[in-house]
Order: sequence, then C-alpha cells, then structure tokens
Amino acid sequence: IVEDNSSLEYRIHTEYLLSEPNIEKSSVIVVDEETSRLMVSFIKRIEKYSKIDKEHLLNFISEQLNTEIVDIVPKIFDTFLVSKDNKQIPISLLGDGTKMALLYYYALSLENSYILLEEPENHLHPKLMDKVIDLIITSSQKNQIFITTHNLEFLQKILEKAYEKNINLKVFAFENLKDGIPEIEVYECDEANAALNKIGVDLR
Repeated sequence: IVEDNSSLEYRIHTEYLLSEPNIEKSSVIVVDEETSRLMVSFIKRIEKYSKIDKEHLLNFISEQLNTEIVDIVPKIFDTFLVSKDNKQIPISLLGDGTKMALLYYYALSLENSYILLEEPENHLHPKLMDKVIDLIITSSQKNQIFITTHNLEFLQKILEKAYEKNINLKVFAFENLKDGIPEIEVYECDEANAALNKIGVDLR
C-alpha cells in the first residue's frame, strides 16, 4: 500500500477503468499472483486499512469451501479459518482460486483508493469469477479500479454487470505499438458492450 500522495507507475497493455469522480485517493494497492505468495502478511497489513464486514467475509469463505467458517484467527506464520466443528484450516493450504478470491475481498474492501488487479480471472472457476466481479462493481463506487485481462468471458461479464448497475466503466484496448508508444482505443461501457456483443471486436 502506497500512502500520502506517493506515486505508482504501472504498465499495462489492456485495462478497464472503473471510476467514481471526485474521490481523493489515499492509497494504492496492486494485487497479482506475486501477492498470493505474501498472502499472510498482506492480509495482516491490509486489515489496518480496509473496512471488513466480518460476517459477510465468513459467509463468502464458507460458500467457497462448502463448510461453515465461524472465525478467522491470525497467527505468527499463517492465518487460520476455524470451522463450525472447530477444525483449523491454514489459509496457505487453500486452493489458488480461493486464496486469490480472498486477496481480492480484502483489497476491494478498501475505500478512497486506487486498486490495480492483474488478470483477476486467473484460477477462478465461473461461479467464483461472478462473485469477484460483484466485489469489483461494489468497490468501484468507493475506489478507482484498474484491471488488466486477456479473458473475453471476464470482459463480457464485467461489462454487463457495470451496464446493469450504471457504473462508469471504460475499456482501454491496446491497438498497436508505434515508435515505442502504445496506441489505445477507449470505449465507454455501452460502446464496449456493442463492440463486443454485436460486431465481435476483440477488446483484449
């Protein structure tokens, strides 16, 4: 997390921009596959900044594991999920998809921040992808979110959800590289929906 007007350069080829105008951003956070290797320290640090609805989080995790989780207990070297029958499940041993979904949950619970997600569809099965998209859409009303993706299914789903919720989403599609400078085509949400669904433009 980068605070207090610090800057972060983040190079991307294809990005979404979900923005809510007139928000003064106080922090920047990047979530990618590298973040999952630092998951325990990431969660401990981000808990200081994000506003986690613990009951909602426990329900979110329970749905992923198909087991009722009643508590989350941080320890020195790992964080443990406590099931209803008092079994402790270390987060580090969860599947990649569940771990990444948890990272997104924590990151997207921030407010007044820039959040950069690199290919969030990776490791997610379709139902979990839908849940992560819902988290992104909700979070976009309090943050400015940048996402890179090469996945048309993810692109289509987030465009549909943003259009349905009247979210200010823009797609920046990498067109070409000219003299070392990327040429970018910008689509508003309804334009991107039309380009993708009606005329089959590849917006990746």
